[in-house]
Formats: sequence, structure tokens, C-alpha cells
Amino acid sequence: MAGLINGSPVLTTTGLLTEPIWSETGAVALESAGDTNAFVQTARALLSDTDRRTSLAARGERIYRERFALTHTIDKLRESVAGVLA
Repeated sequence: MAGLINGSPVLTTTGLLTEPIWSETGAVALESAGDTNAFVQTARALLSDTDRRTSLAARGERIYRERFALTHTIDKLRESVAGVLA
């Protein structure tokens, strides 16, 4: 999350417990856990492609703001309380 909020491109692994949001949104670069070669290749590709890194970082930051930022959480809590009080 720290990488996303700071607008850094994120490369991580995916496995059985990986939430679909990460593959659906393209907010992070994903490689299968245990596939070291693929991970290294993706890391090298990102290091050599400024446009791809910039795009990945922007998507990640946007998804963080939309789904995980404190303001988003507060808005969702207010919606829930309003629904209960209505």
C-alpha cells in the first residue's frame, strides 16, 4: 500500500489468496509466486520502460485513492450509518 499511495510502480507476486482487484485493475504488476524468472523479467522490463512504470504508478495511486484511502473509508462508513438511520 505504501508504494501505491506514494505513486510508485509496484511489482508483486500472486497466489491463491490474491484478491481479484489487483489483476482486474492492473494497479500492480503481478507474477506468479515461485516463478522467479518471470518476476525478474518483469522487473527488468519495468526498469527499462519509463512509460509503463509511470502508467502503472498512476493506476496504482488511483486505485488506492478510490478504494483504500482514509477518505474513502470514511465516506463508506457515513453511507452505512445513513442507511441504518434512514
